[in-house]
Order: sequence, then C-alpha cells, then structure tokens
Amino acid sequence: MNLITVLQGIAMGVAELIPGLNAATLALVLGIYEKFIDILFQISQLIKTGFAVIILRRGKWSEVKAVAQAIPWGFGISLCIGTLIAVIGLSQLLHTLLDIAPQYVYGFFFGLILASISVPWASIHKKESLHYILFIVSSIVFFGVFSLTPTELVASPSYGYIFIGGVLGVASMLLGSGGSTVLVAMGLYQYILGLVGDIVGLDFTALLPLIVFFSGLGVGFLLFINLIKKALASYHSIIMAIITGILLASLRAMWPFFEVNDKSYILQTPWDSEYILGIGISILIGIGLIAVFKKYSDKV
Repeated sequence: MNLITVLQGIAMGVAELIPGLNAATLALVLGIYEKFIDILFQISQLIKTGFAVIILRRGKWSEVKAVAQAIPWGFGISLCIGTLIAVIGLSQLLHTLLDIAPQYVYGFFFGLILASISVPWASIHKKESLHYILFIVSSIVFFGVFSLTPTELVASPSYGYIFIGGVLGVASMLLGSGGSTVLVAMGLYQYILGLVGDIVGLDFTALLPLIVFFSGLGVGFLLFINLIKKALASYHSIIMAIITGILLASLRAMWPFFEVNDKSYILQTPWDSEYILGIGISILIGIGLIAVFKKYSDKV
C-alpha cells in the first residue's frame, strides 16, 4: 500500500462528497487523471470478462487471469482505501454541517469549484475556436440543467429513484461534473449522506437503500466507462473543454446565497444575505485549498 496514493484517494473521496467537484477533477489536479481512468477501464474489463466466463460459460479462466494481472492493484487498492476513509469519515460531518450552516458549506463548495475550473482548461495545449465554442455551449446547457435543482429536498425517495440517482451520478462523475451535483439536482444529496451516516452509526435500516444506490453506481460505471475511455483517447481536448463548461455551470447548483424555509432553499442576491461575510470567508477557504493542491500536485 502506497501512503501517497492513499492521500490522493482521500482527496478524491472528499471531492466526490462535494457537489460540483469530483474525483476526476481532483485526479487532474493531482496529476493522476490518466491512471485513474485507465484503472477504472481495466476493472470494467475484468468484470465483463469474469461475467462471461462464470455466468455465461463463455471464454476461459486464463482470460480472466490475464486481465486481472494487467491491473495495477497496488495503485487501485491504495486509492480505494483513501476514498473509503474520506467517504466514511466525513459523510456524517458534512450531513451535520449542512443542517447547521448550509450557506457556509455551500460557500466552501463554491470556492472549491471556482478554483478548479482552470484545471481541465489548462490541459488543452492548443486552444482552437471549437474549444471556446464547446466551453460556452456546455456552460449554457448545463447552467439550465443545474437550474432545475428542486427547491424541496427529497425525504423518502423510491428505490427506483435512488437507483437512477446512482446511475446518473457516476455518469456525471465520469463526464466531468461531480456526481454529488446530480444528487443535489435530484434532491438526494443530503438523503444519501444521511444513509452513510446511519450505517456508520450501526443503523442497518439504511442498508437496503444504500445497496440500491451503489447498484446504480455499478450499472452506470459499466455503461459509461468504455465510452469515456474512447472519448478521452480520441477527443481529449474536446472533452476537457466540455468539462470546463460543466464546472463553470455547476456554480449555479452551489450558489451559497440563500435562506432555508421549511427545507426549501430560496435564492438571494449577495447583498440581501445576512451571512455575506461568513460565506465570503468560506469561498476564500475553498479557493485556497485548491491553490494548495495545484501548487503541490507533483509532490502529494
């Protein structure tokens, strides 16, 4: 197990808990994006090969063994351990903070996203007019998508809705927008955080809906990882331009100036908010944290 990779996994796990940010963006900041996508693709191939051999009785065990041996397990396990540490250790804290001081939490998230926008854009070495057009178009389209965020949180979603949230969440993560942002837009974010917190607190009534959610994540992962892998190989700069637009648009989902009224978020302008100073400080803290990641990305 590699300690540096575990720390990278912790950072990426925290990113997946943050609406608008994601593990893929943090992987870009940390300089391990290509390795991250590659290992996800290899794992999907192992799952598909294993399914064909075990369930469908097609192929040989030697094929499964060959695919498994090609996976850099040390990197993958270390990254997974770090991610689990972040998700299990911080989900309940985030859930509590969202109940106590949601404006400050969203302000911190807003700063993180704002400071991360330049990361995918900087990876485009030769910027052309097409990249600018895709950036503008994706910004406008996804601003509209994130504007559909419900004003009321979903307290008791159906299993089908939870499953769809998992599928769309992982698809969004792989496409460059945080999976958490989709959960916010669907009104599921705090609900899922609460489930994880319940499991940590040994309340196993949350186990079934959480299994349904992770099943959705698994299905979405298998459906979309091949597409993302091929798209990155052939259209890397185009994908990065689109990701930049999605990140900019996701600031809409994390607008921190609002008041809470019976679990509904009512948007405000900054000068109407009594929390303006605290929110401003929260935004600066988020920006500062990403600045540190950028500065030490080759050392972390």
